[in-house]
Amino acid sequence: MPPDEKCAPSDGGCDVFTQTVCDELSSRPVPIGGTCKSEGRPLSGFNDCELGATCWFIDPESLLGTCVSLCHGSPEAPDCSHVPGTACVLAHDGFDAPLCLPTCDPFEPTCPAGHHCHPSALTPELFACTPDASLGAAFEPCGKADCAAGLLCSEPGAAAVECAPDTNCCTPLCDLGAPDCPGAGQVCLPYYEMGQAPAGLEDVGRCGLP
Repeated sequence: MPPDEKCAPSDGGCDVFTQTVCDELSSRPVPIGGTCKSEGRPLSGFNDCELGATCWFIDPESLLGTCVSLCHGSPEAPDCSHVPGTACVLAHDGFDAPLCLPTCDPFEPTCPAGHHCHPSALTPELFACTPDASLGAAFEPCGKADCAAGLLCSEPGAAAVECAPDTNCCTPLCDLGAPDCPGAGQVCLPYYEMGQAPAGLEDVGRCGLP
């Protein structure tokens, strides 16, 4: 790739990322966290962010957004430690577009419009602002991160009797301090192993079968 170009994920004219495009670096590249502008449409991939970043959280009218970093590391060990307060998120299922997006508290969501607080598929110990997509309701089948806010994709057998057998399904998160699970026989189980919860997330639980 020429030194005056960068790679960025693009929707290729669709509604989700489908490809990577090469873009000429801006003469005045915008740093991570700065206000950027996308050319043509929100997910075109053509923007004025610096090398290693792309424009995200884009307003569809003004096409203004915020520069976010692409994840460092590898698919097996994604790394966003260079941008404190973020976690590596696959922006869209089915295409490798890993972005460093803000971490969040599922019980006090602060994510921008079009995003919800969900465990990162790449770093499930962290909750991050994940793009809304075709979101499943409680007990509906799911992929990695396509459950509605307040739900997570759970493996069959430990999720709920309401879920289809041998299929991952959406089950609720719960508060260990005030447990309340809707499924038959479900209990509020700790999301983290003892002593492993990040600060502020000690009460996060998941509804499942004991």
